[in-house]
Amino acid sequence: MPSSDYVPLERLCAGYFGKELKLQEKGVGGKVRHAKVVRFPNLTKAKLAAESLRQDIQFRQLKHKNVLKFKDTFEMVENGGIYLCTVWSHYEDSQTELLNDFIVNRKESLDIDEAKALMVQLAEGVSYLHVNGLSHNALTPFSVLVLKNSSGEAVVRIKDYGLTQVCGRPYDENYRPDGGRIRSMLYHLPPEAFGRSWDRCCKNYTNTAADVFMLGLIFVAIAEQTMLPPQEKNEANKSNIPNTTDDPIVAAFLQYPGYAPIPLGKFLHGNASVDVDQQLYRQSSPALRSLVRRMLQMVPGKRPPASGVSQILSTIRFVRRTDKTGSQSSLADSSTSSVRLGKRRRSASLRYDPTESPCKRRTMIKSLPSIREKRDEAKEVGSAFVRRASIRMKTTKNFLMKKGSMKISD
Repeated sequence: MPSSDYVPLERLCAGYFGKELKLQEKGVGGKVRHAKVVRFPNLTKAKLAAESLRQDIQFRQLKHKNVLKFKDTFEMVENGGIYLCTVWSHYEDSQTELLNDFIVNRKESLDIDEAKALMVQLAEGVSYLHVNGLSHNALTPFSVLVLKNSSGEAVVRIKDYGLTQVCGRPYDENYRPDGGRIRSMLYHLPPEAFGRSWDRCCKNYTNTAADVFMLGLIFVAIAEQTMLPPQEKNEANKSNIPNTTDDPIVAAFLQYPGYAPIPLGKFLHGNASVDVDQQLYRQSSPALRSLVRRMLQMVPGKRPPASGVSQILSTIRFVRRTDKTGSQSSLADSSTSSVRLGKRRRSASLRYDPTESPCKRRTMIKSLPSIREKRDEAKEVGSAFVRRASIRMKTTKNFLMKKGSMKISD
């Protein structure tokens, strides 16, 4: 559809990738839609991105209860700028919350069953995207909607999927989203995002392993209900993240005495061998810990697929400890994977200083000898051989001399 088929109603916010608007289709009974407007450097790239989204999403007519439906996309020129507009199905703002706000508002009242229901729906939605050749790569509590259905149950809807492949990063120096979206993204990025090849791993490529890592961090945040403390000025200046809001941000992070919260992905990028269980888990059940450990693997290829995460999650009975003392009151939630993966755990009781470089591992393989060492060793072996040979020759000579001096009588 051309852009003239829509009438803008109001500007909602500055979300990931671009500004979010509310549109209405022209004509009698035109439906209300939500749209995201992303700025592009030139018209050619905007047209290629629109065509890619049409082929990957629109023409397939993807439909899932946990994925926000994609409706249309087109490029447009406005006020000298070139934009890509993506149109999505409408949702009532009064009955819809971001997952971040949903958890914050129900921190004390979110029970175990509701927490597991959120995780299951998220895993099913991400699995559906991966099966259809799509990835998200910007999965945070700010890119997930929670709606109330007719029976009052919470229904998860994942939005903004597929945009990373055509738009790249969800923000840059020229565009800053509202609220705590930038800070939330920093605490949900996988370790490979802090390397030089992150842009190549996302744009024009379906990076499903990154989605699994981000999904694992959201699981921890839901189970632990952890929220980032307000950002201090020195932390904002050091990380180049504007402190635009003091609203609570739901995220899993590492906290060491005397240091600001540390993103797990950034920490693992430089400290892959350090065990972080004691800093990361406090209320999560053993079965959920076992699953999340696999999802948060440092090597992307070792992470399970989203479909496997959904299957394992359905077998877990409890995602959070059931008693208030912190000990598990029942072993009914222990699954086969938790028994297998929970046998070997390294102790994290020693205090770790995140500013120090990690200690080098001891190895049993000695370094290879140099050419000089080989030459000296050969000389020693040769001289020892000569000494032994000379001793034998001398002994034999003495024996023969003694034998020749003996007189034999008749």
